Amino acid sequence: MTMADSKFVDKIQESFLSCSICFQPFIRPKALPCLHTFCEGCLWDYVASRFEGTGQFPCPLCRQTVYLPPGGVEALPDNHFIVGLEDAVSAYDSHAPNIQHSSMKEDERKPLLPSTQVNHYSPVSSNNLVRRFGNYGTRSHELIQGTGIAVSKVTDDVFISDSFQNKILCYSTSGIFRNSFACDCLIRDIAVTKGGTILVAVSQAGNAILREYTTEGRLLASHGSFYSQENPYGVTLTRKNLAVVTGLRQNCIHVFTQHRKLSQRFGTRGRGRNHFISPYHGTMTTNDDIVVADSGNHRIKIHKLNGELLTEFGKHGTKPGQLFYPMGVCVDKYDNIYVADANNYRVQAFSKTGECLGMPVRNTYEYGMDVKPVNVEFSSDNVLLVILRGSKFCQVHAYMWNIEAYKPVLKSTWKELFFCCN
Repeated sequence: MTMADSKFVDKIQESFLSCSICFQPFIRPKALPCLHTFCEGCLWDYVASRFEGTGQFPCPLCRQTVYLPPGGVEALPDNHFIVGLEDAVSAYDSHAPNIQHSSMKEDERKPLLPSTQVNHYSPVSSNNLVRRFGNYGTRSHELIQGTGIAVSKVTDDVFISDSFQNKILCYSTSGIFRNSFACDCLIRDIAVTKGGTILVAVSQAGNAILREYTTEGRLLASHGSFYSQENPYGVTLTRKNLAVVTGLRQNCIHVFTQHRKLSQRFGTRGRGRNHFISPYHGTMTTNDDIVVADSGNHRIKIHKLNGELLTEFGKHGTKPGQLFYPMGVCVDKYDNIYVADANNYRVQAFSKTGECLGMPVRNTYEYGMDVKPVNVEFSSDNVLLVILRGSKFCQVHAYMWNIEAYKPVLKSTWKELFFCCN
């Protein structure tokens, strides 16, 4: 299969063969009367969590009322067109050698049972929202599919990548639009270097995996020579300016030197300690350890730069501390970890050991049935910035969160206690 064919297949998979609830390839696609299609398991969870016993539910996208047949979600008609298209793409794509795909097998994601108690729909106090910016649309200051978020330590400006329009937008910390520019390739996550330039994870950019731009949009460099078959997504930088990129096709982590040469790659597809399934985003701790949102495994993993696993936490569920397709991650100055828990419609805070500290953001479905947090970052004034995205909705919301309340308590040594008591 040629490179052009591979790009065409990727475009079909991304545009037509992915469920808008879980962001993953369809599993048992069910068609609604409004013609929208979702995974059977995703619909089952959606209906069970909010509309169980009512006999009807609104489409997650268009809100049209759907009446359940006697057999429930399982009795909804299969979308045979999608099934046929999946089979055709799979057969066509099977000719491509040495490509690992990120589509999940049926036994790797199980729907929640209708009787499952879903805590994120219980009444809670309101979020401490202080400002919002960026509206849904195609004008220069508007967003369709906000994906990456980064804050410049040089100017304190906030940069957002829009992976639908393939453009990068710049806002002040107060949400005032500054400028935007378009890229001539597919873009995903972004990071800002110490010099103030923008590093972008890219695909369909020749063989490059990264591009570097000025804040005005001038292309400075393309990095990588053999990555046309990878699907890079997340990008983050260490204190020494090493670039770390997450790859969805090969389900691995790429570590690059300061000169953007590959120095380390670790991880393969799977559920083990050294595996990933759809590692969407990553971030760095103050010790330059890599925090990865292992989305398909519903967990957070922390690795050293050489790939050694330090710790992992989280499991599939809706209770506090559990995760349901985590997306973006960031850390505060104390290395507490903040996770965009997308399919639980909330942002959770964890200690670096995995203890659940709280939920800075909850119930994002209040902005729309499918509005989810997809990425997080702290501004220069320690305000938590969250990209919320859904059908005809995309905004950045800023929340107050007292990080000082979760400052780790230093344990005294026996020697310190001894001198203190004498």
